[in-house]
Amino acid sequence: MPRCVNCGNNEAFVSSSVPVASPTTGRYFSGLVANFSGEGNLINLENTNASWDQVQSAWQRPEYYFDRCYHCGSQRLIWP
Repeated sequence: MPRCVNCGNNEAFVSSSVPVASPTTGRYFSGLVANFSGEGNLINLENTNASWDQVQSAWQRPEYYFDRCYHCGSQRLIWP
């Protein structure tokens, strides 16, 4: 599971490679959000603008897609 060096978040991350679907989506920085469990497992993806292929790829290799903290927007993440 990733961890944000800036704020310590280890639950929700976004992908800078998937653009936001609409500028009015609030705090979403991306069209693809990943949620991780306390044990570090990917539990779900929230998709508003990713293709099916991107979703499948992100599920299989989240460390290549999720590069920004959902809470603070930092790209300073640590992956185990």
